[in-house]
Amino acid sequence: YRPSKTSALAEGVHTVKITATDHMANSIEREQEFAVDLSLPKIKNFEPASAMGTSDGRPKISFTIDDPLAGVDLTTLAVRLGPNANAMLNSKIIEKGAYYYDMPGISVKRGAKVKSADIAFYPKKILGPGNHLVSVDVCDKVGNRYKGNTIFRILGDEAE
Repeated sequence: YRPSKTSALAEGVHTVKITATDHMANSIEREQEFAVDLSLPKIKNFEPASAMGTSDGRPKISFTIDDPLAGVDLTTLAVRLGPNANAMLNSKIIEKGAYYYDMPGISVKRGAKVKSADIAFYPKKILGPGNHLVSVDVCDKVGNRYKGNTIFRILGDEAE
């Protein structure tokens, strides 16, 4: 078999059609869809929003991860929180696609294709005044990796 087109496939869903004919002229056709995913997972709706201030020392920190083609590989999800984003958090499923951070372990059904996931957690300890960094690292099912962060501010009795 030789493909009729040898150029690279564009990102998106494609269909391959195969026809086989034997020496008696009997033939059969089959089609199969597949996806080419070259894009990173997307992180959106970070809360608290970047550079936003809050007086709550234990604010709800949340975001959405999207990857409509390959799906999100939640087993690769790493979220860190802290002045230097060094406190590692792990997730577990609570219900209906919502993942709440609470030690320990990640629980995702083997082979599950999660195209979008809402992540939310509350810090275990009260955060002091100042800037706090949330760092997210996650891959999709084909290995495209997103790394990013946001900073939010806890308002309080800060020296001026």
